[in-house]
Amino acid sequence: MAIVEMNKSAGVIKSEVPAGMATWGEVVGLFITPTTKVSDRYTIHIVSKTRSTYQITGQNWAPSVAARIQADLDVE
Repeated sequence: MAIVEMNKSAGVIKSEVPAGMATWGEVVGLFITPTTKVSDRYTIHIVSKTRSTYQITGQNWAPSVAARIQADLDVE
């Protein structure tokens, strides 16, 4: 997965997974709120979509991205 756009002031990270043997690839967005530098709590909304509405293959990356963030932050 490669980051293609990052906007810290908007709290947005966009990435893409390249096409493979059985998929056209997927796009993944992370939307972080609040966007202030100091907060007691942050919320990360993860959206994983296939590149085309006609694409029947592909992976939902949201669970694995969420698990990796939780592991990196050492939270449950």
